[in-house]
Amino acid sequence: MQYNLMFPMRAVKHWRSWSEGVSIGDVARIVETAGFSGFAMSEHPYPDKKWLSNGGHHAFDPFVSLSFAASATSRLKLMTYVLVANLIDFSYLWRIRHHLPSSASLLPVVWM
Repeated sequence: MQYNLMFPMRAVKHWRSWSEGVSIGDVARIVETAGFSGFAMSEHPYPDKKWLSNGGHHAFDPFVSLSFAASATSRLKLMTYVLVANLIDFSYLWRIRHHLPSSASLLPVVWM
């Protein structure tokens, strides 16, 4: 049996006080060392004020945060919880694809 850890979305709002100076890469390294198979981030990019004022939650951009996680780990599978495709600029991802680690390949996609 394999287990994945979903980064807690509620931790993002208070990241500076909660993290005590560690990075997403440090968190991913701890997750890998603890024996988890995968590490997931929230699916949507960093929210704007309109999203937050209408009940949305804080989030790190999934590709940026998973890139930090990939650079700090060696076997951890990286994924988004769900990827809302119309919120992502895929042309940007295509242009930077050679910078993304091969482990960051599990992307469940939903078009909303």
